[in-house]
Amino acid sequence: MLCYKLDKKNKLKPGASEIYLNYIFMDRWEEVKKEVNEVKNKLDGFEDRLRDLEAKYPKIMESLNELSQVNESIKLVKDEIESLKETIERLKEQLYSTGAEKIENVIMLKDKLGVQDEDQNLIGLGNSENDSNVKEKINEIISISKDHVCIIEGEAGSGKTTLLYMIGKSLLEKGDKLYYIVEPSNFSFQEFRNLDAYALYDIRDPEIANEILRRKLREDIEGNVPLAKVIISVRTSYIKDSSFNDELRREEGFKNVHEAHTGYNKSILQEMAIRRLRNSFPNLSQDDLDEASKKLVGKSEGLPLYIKEAVKMLKEKGFSLEVLNNLPLGTANMILSILSEEGKRDSSLIFVYFLVANYPRFPQRLLEYIENFLDIHTPNYMDESSDGKISLHSWYRDVLYSLMDAGNPSNIINKLGVSEDSRSLVDEVLGFRKRVIEQGKIFDKIKDNYERPFADFINKYPNNRVLNELNNYIKEFFKHRNSIRPLDLSDAILLSSIIGYVESVIRRNDKYHYGFKVLEEKVGYSLIEPSSLGAYNELISFLVNGVAVESSRISEGETRPFYLFLLIAFMNLFHNEVINTLEKEFSNIGAQGEMNYEEIFYSSMNSSDVIKDTLKPFFGTEINGFSNL
Repeated sequence: MLCYKLDKKNKLKPGASEIYLNYIFMDRWEEVKKEVNEVKNKLDGFEDRLRDLEAKYPKIMESLNELSQVNESIKLVKDEIESLKETIERLKEQLYSTGAEKIENVIMLKDKLGVQDEDQNLIGLGNSENDSNVKEKINEIISISKDHVCIIEGEAGSGKTTLLYMIGKSLLEKGDKLYYIVEPSNFSFQEFRNLDAYALYDIRDPEIANEILRRKLREDIEGNVPLAKVIISVRTSYIKDSSFNDELRREEGFKNVHEAHTGYNKSILQEMAIRRLRNSFPNLSQDDLDEASKKLVGKSEGLPLYIKEAVKMLKEKGFSLEVLNNLPLGTANMILSILSEEGKRDSSLIFVYFLVANYPRFPQRLLEYIENFLDIHTPNYMDESSDGKISLHSWYRDVLYSLMDAGNPSNIINKLGVSEDSRSLVDEVLGFRKRVIEQGKIFDKIKDNYERPFADFINKYPNNRVLNELNNYIKEFFKHRNSIRPLDLSDAILLSSIIGYVESVIRRNDKYHYGFKVLEEKVGYSLIEPSSLGAYNELISFLVNGVAVESSRISEGETRPFYLFLLIAFMNLFHNEVINTLEKEFSNIGAQGEMNYEEIFYSSMNSSDVIKDTLKPFFGTEINGFSNL
């Protein structure tokens, strides 16, 4: 057949192609024919298989699609498993870190600790020999804390908080997870050690020191509970007051606790002074820096806070060796001198200093409102953070609380531990306090603006025995201008200023943009103009984290009517189930004189920590002198 086709295609005589092929292949022709037949047979089988494959193609494609879907499902399952793992880790982290907040960066760390200093002023962050010595101390504490709770103790103003900040900064720079304890009552030392993280806390209040040291940590020590990775700073006096004594130190579980003491030698203190002086007075000669730093260290009694406040005073008065020589000895006297200088400018500033010293992270915007509302000068010696929060060291709180709460100069001198040489300073500052009350300018401003609104608010709850009792105190306050207590005037300043601030700064989201009358209406989040939300959130944070915690520093049985009034009135600033329940229960107090705490507690279970913190003063209001609640 092949030869016939070749003959026909090439127009040859019949048989010519066969003769030609026989000539080419000679005796292999039979072999070639055999191979050709084999190829033909294979091709015939291939066509059959191809047709079979074409018939099966849709089913094959269907199977491939199913396989692709299975692979996609496997990928989704894997992703879901990874997500579940992350959720589990997050939940474990939340569980083990209950009562603590994660610190994301150095700015947040500074915010939590209230550190206002520039890093360039701090010894431990530079390259000098003194920096190396402090760094060694920092690294030692971090290393020991891997299997201990570390307690950094020292006097007020000795640099505990600054050391804690540098420890936290070092941990963050190393990539370690870091937390700050925000709710000591809910924090568990035992649970936290399950986290691969560190926790810091700066104890600034004796009541909180008792909560942590006398109750929580003591229980864990006596139970020989393994402890680790928590670093706390606390005043030495708070440790003594909390029964953290030699008997406890003999417990087997105390091996899990390490005590570190702050204290700097003269070389480190002098370099601190030189850095602050150089940054404040860049044109000073090295000789002046050396002499001035030695004098500051000599007057500091070993406390870095003195150096910081003394340099502030030098900046205000202008640097001179005469001013330097006349600086007082010791931190208490330095703060009294600063208050004296400020009182000479404006006696009302004593009350402003008291408010800022008592309420941490005081909003700058609120302080500006107070200055305008009361027509007083701007204070010169306060620290301001980059986010507009004002603060003062706890030394100011101690000094000012003594001045506001005591009338006898001798008692103040004894409480502050200063000599009789300080009596003239104490008398002078007490004179400013007395002048503010006698002149009555602030009192009249509050009375004219808020006596009627206070009464109207209270009259809305005629059967509320707590408010009736509160009303009696407030009526007496407005009746007797010259005999009012300085603490009551301070509380009245804060209360009236916040009411006015809400009305003038936090605007409505409507065409009129008026403020809110917080004594008359509930402030709804959705009703607030977007541009005012920052001020609103800042105020809420201040009320919860600054004002409400004041209750822990009020002595048992002490009556603070305007402080309690503030807590009650500003429930109108919150929209939350538990706050609404609290407000309803408080409003319905009748003859029984008590609230349904069980319902309030139940409502609070799913509330945020912010709301829970707001409730705390209401669960311990006997300390405010109103045992009916």
